Amino acid sequence: MTYKLVGENRLKMVMQAKAKEKTTPLNLVHRSYWNLGGHNNEDIFSEEIQILGSGYTHLDDNLTPTGKILAVKGTPFDFRQLRPIKDNINELKTG
Repeated sequence: MTYKLVGENRLKMVMQAKAKEKTTPLNLVHRSYWNLGGHNNEDIFSEEIQILGSGYTHLDDNLTPTGKILAVKGTPFDFRQLRPIKDNINELKTG
């Protein structure tokens, strides 16, 4: 994981992995949470986020990855354009 400050008030995170000997299944997950509004801000839902990812891992009813990669387009997971985290949060089963 590489963190980089880009421009003014922007953080870029890049996750990379490379198998040393054999092709290896990989599901990179980022679980760090920052309240960028400061410690007096109650939640992060008004913060804006952009994730340049076109797909996400499908989960079964037990929240276990199935191996299918689904498109984010038209789903609550679509953060390809900058928007508040709170957008569509109620549409997520696990939100």
